[in-house]
Amino acid sequence: MDTQTIVQTIIQNRESIINLIKDSDTIQTPIIEELKNTINLLKTYIPSEKFDIPPSNFSSIRDKSNLNDKQIAKKIGITCPNQIPKIMDGTQKKVKKNIAKNIIDLMQEYQIQPQYNSITPPTSPNKSKKNKNTSTPNSTQNTQDEIIFLEIYDKINWKTNYENKTIHKLSAKDIKSFIYKHNLKIDGKFPIKSVAKGIVTKFLRELYQEQEQENNTNPPDNLDEQEQEQEQEQEQEQEQEKEQEKEKEKENVEAKEEEKEEEQPNLTLTPIEDENNGDTTDDESESDNEDIQEITIQGIKYYIDDGYVLDQKTAERLGPINDDPDDWDDQYRKIHMQNIINKMSSM
Repeated sequence: MDTQTIVQTIIQNRESIINLIKDSDTIQTPIIEELKNTINLLKTYIPSEKFDIPPSNFSSIRDKSNLNDKQIAKKIGITCPNQIPKIMDGTQKKVKKNIAKNIIDLMQEYQIQPQYNSITPPTSPNKSKKNKNTSTPNSTQNTQDEIIFLEIYDKINWKTNYENKTIHKLSAKDIKSFIYKHNLKIDGKFPIKSVAKGIVTKFLRELYQEQEQENNTNPPDNLDEQEQEQEQEQEQEQEQEKEQEKEKEKENVEAKEEEKEEEQPNLTLTPIEDENNGDTTDDESESDNEDIQEITIQGIKYYIDDGYVLDQKTAERLGPINDDPDDWDDQYRKIHMQNIINKMSSM
């Protein structure tokens, strides 16, 4: 009895088999499970109305007949010869009924008995699974846009552009990068360029005004080391400049005094000599003592000339005797200062 006859017999007695399976008391459970598995296996090979299962030993036709795939395909009514290996190795499990009948006729022509044993299809080679990108196109595009915008944003000195009032000169991409960075979109969309520039300018103005207010209200307790060093250097430079200015002023005063001494005659007051061998009368000496009076100002002796302070060396009127030396003119204050310096150096 061939396989097809056995299958047909099972189909005809299917009701009896079903009843046996339902009555679990008459048959042991392992046997029932084995019957179920057999039936499920048979379902694969039960012919449908339009298709039939080709014989499992169809590949033996090559050895018996020495026909190639193209010749076999022509005899059984298949236009594509590439389909013959699939039918023989069981990859193609079903063929049309007329093709199945032609296969059986061809096998019987070469005295080959068709068989319908179960054929385990060959395992396909393991193909490396490609990592599917689970991210959607939109998410990928958003990520790329974010990277581009952040790169553009970092390249721009926004504070300098704001202070120089050059925001309007920035490109649309530059403005978009700022809008994206600070999430300033309108209804989830980028505003037009003219509106976006106004938004950026307003945002920067408010930002820097707040920073200035914070700096004014909350000055830092401790300056950075660099700032402290800079301040110290500035202070040292200022002190050096002051010392240099004092030295220059001192040198200028000394130079002016030397020039005046060279230009002015020696005005040191001496008693007036008489033509007669330099003898002086008592009346004349008394009048000289009355005319030349002295005054000491800040340790320096000066003559008094008609209510003015007269320098003994230069014979310059420095200023009124009742005025403070600080109120004298600059050139006379310098003379007075030089007199003080000379006196201190000679001590």
